[in-house]
Formats: sequence, structure tokens, C-alpha cells
Amino acid sequence: MTPVNWQTPLENRYKINFDAARFTRECAIGIGVVVRGLSKKIMGSLTPENAEALAASEAVLLGLECGFRNVTIEGDATNIISALL
Repeated sequence: MTPVNWQTPLENRYKINFDAARFTRECAIGIGVVVRGLSKKIMGSLTPENAEALAASEAVLLGLECGFRNVTIEGDATNIISALL
């Protein structure tokens, strides 16, 4: 099997990824779908906290542009997530 690497979505396009898992013991399957629509390189130097805040801002803006109203924003910067809450 040839390895598959994630690729940036084409300009003005959204990328929808999907996957499935089989749970034999429960006789069930699980499916997941993720919409990816942004990947950008920003030149300059920011502190890690400011870079995470910028990424969070971009995530919120993308969600609004997509028309999403009920969303969950996830990130690994606890201080940024706390500030958003």
C-alpha cells in the first residue's frame, strides 16, 4: 500500500476527510468526517502564544465564512482556549 500524505486544499476549496472503523465485538462501525479549509504560511515572528491566538482567530473566521453557527473549536493552547471561553 502506498502511503498517503495530507495535502493542502486548493485555493478557494474545502477539503473533506473521512474515515471508518469497524468494531467487531459490538457489531458496529464508527465513521468520522472532518472539513478542512485553511492552511496558510504567515511570514514574521510571533510568540507561540500569539501564533496560537492567530490560529484560533483564523479558525473562527473560517467557520463563519462556511456558515457554521454551532461549532466546537479545539486547540492545544490551554491559555488561548480559556481566553476564548
